[in-house]
Amino acid sequence: MRQDQRPSPAERARTMAYGIAPALLSVAQVGSSEVTAHATDSHGRPVLLVPDRGLLDGFDGTSAVLTLTDLSPIPQADRVRGRAWLDGWLTVVPEHERNQAACLVADLHPRPELLELGTGWTLLRLDVCFGQVHDIWGCAYVEPEDYLASAPDPFVDVEHDLLTHLDTHHPDEIVGLCTRLGERTRAWALTARLIGISRHGLWIRLGGRGSRFDLHLQFPTPVSDLDELQRAFRHLVAGHLDGTARYVR
Repeated sequence: MRQDQRPSPAERARTMAYGIAPALLSVAQVGSSEVTAHATDSHGRPVLLVPDRGLLDGFDGTSAVLTLTDLSPIPQADRVRGRAWLDGWLTVVPEHERNQAACLVADLHPRPELLELGTGWTLLRLDVCFGQVHDIWGCAYVEPEDYLASAPDPFVDVEHDLLTHLDTHHPDEIVGLCTRLGERTRAWALTARLIGISRHGLWIRLGGRGSRFDLHLQFPTPVSDLDELQRAFRHLVAGHLDGTARYVR
């Protein structure tokens, strides 16, 4: 049996915080609101673009919770793949750091609101003190030193395009994988949809609204770039599946 490989809780949290997952900001004594756009700086601190409506007057430096919801880009009844909660201290990005922070967000989300900072829109920054993640791998706490020392999955910024391409152009190969993985999986193989890709493997969902389960197909070793990912995918498609499959829920 191949050794089970999985991302650490801190890596999972950093991946969700990268800037792709929708985010909800809850500020102590103020309330909650959706974050218009966000990204993460080199220290792992989420940088948040929010409307400037006076809600933060007198609350600069207060505690807050950022809720991140990981969604699959593949249309289906339930697109949620997991959630992360980051607790920390919220501050307004200082004016002398504003341009750098705006460029960070613009790299992922080139929104026109970034041209209106200080005149209707604000950039906030969250210094993470604690975290929790709940996803395909289970529920776990994340200590701040682990969060800061980790990095997001290397495919987080291209996963959407990869999944869309494979779902559109290679669905038969995903079904073919599932037909070779035992009776339970074969029975649902025609419903298989690839809903996640990481450096560790493929995440496949089978079944429908009333009854479904998820399957993780592990690569022989974790991959770090697109060439390695392509080779690992071909390795699985070629039928090298011994010890790769793990039912996760």
